[in-house]
Amino acid sequence: MPDEKAAIRTMHDAHTRLKELGWRDAIYCPKDGTHFQVIEAGSTGIHDGAYSGKWPNGSWCVYDGDVWPSHPVLFKLYPEDQAKEDALWAERKAKFAALRARDGGRG
Repeated sequence: MPDEKAAIRTMHDAHTRLKELGWRDAIYCPKDGTHFQVIEAGSTGIHDGAYSGKWPNGSWCVYDGDVWPSHPVLFKLYPEDQAKEDALWAERKAKFAALRARDGGRG
């Protein structure tokens, strides 16, 4: 990367690709103490993290034998939690479809 423009373009491309791979902006993480994976700017690792406190005044921490303050850029649920979330959304979608069918597609 010969200059700032090239570095920013590379950073953008990496961010876009990670989102294509299922990562989401950190502000949308669970706020109930659930642990999830995080990526921080300036780090090459994927870390175990959680959000604690009441949004937006709480904070993120990463856990690696100790607890460290964090400022993640992206997060991803662990596979078992993602499966639960997917099942919940599928259930809600089915309920909504049943209601629409019952109401003749209105509303």
